[in-house]
Amino acid sequence: MTSLLTILIACAMALPANFEVSLDKRIGLSYFRAAEDLVADGALLDQNRKLAEELFVLSAVIDPALRNSAIIGLISIQEKSELIQSLRSLQLSSDSLLVVSVISPNILNLQEQSTNVKDICEILVKVRAGKKVTEGQLERLSPQRFLFPIEFDALISAAQSKRTNLSKDLSKTSLQIELEVLGGASVWSADFVATSGMPVAINVNDDLAALFNVDTEKRTLENGVWVK
Repeated sequence: MTSLLTILIACAMALPANFEVSLDKRIGLSYFRAAEDLVADGALLDQNRKLAEELFVLSAVIDPALRNSAIIGLISIQEKSELIQSLRSLQLSSDSLLVVSVISPNILNLQEQSTNVKDICEILVKVRAGKKVTEGQLERLSPQRFLFPIEFDALISAAQSKRTNLSKDLSKTSLQIELEVLGGASVWSADFVATSGMPVAINVNDDLAALFNVDTEKRTLENGVWVK
């Protein structure tokens, strides 16, 4: 118990004064700036790399307009090439998958975004119906893998094999992907099936949270520990 307390105190002392107080749960930019402060100080980053990742992710969750900036920040502090590649794939795909309301009009061509969403949903319909899906079409779905990687891999495997229909669990996964792409339920039945009858609340940055194992419900930092 004493050793744990010592570790927590040491972690807290390693952060700049008023670091935790600077975080405002309503303002994503406060989390982004805190992450950048850690990145700017190499010594602090070495001790708090995980914290910097969590701050970047939470900044995007709180303010989706910061998504691309957060991804760039996350890429800058990664040491594993596989993770960097995964982040870059999310960065490249983010403009076509984000809900229109959170993107500046001069960043995204609305007609192109509508076409991309339509194409992805049509691919998912084919997967659910057991129709033939090309490797290129399956690749279009890959940015969504980090929401639920195990289920996603099973879904892709099923799409590549000969079968008449998907299992209930895989159908649910495909509907969850569709809801993410659309930014919400397109029809009440999709909402009902995907959530087992429970209300759905999907954040467009859940993929980042899943990739870095961040509990987005905990946004207050107290003595180096995230709490609700």
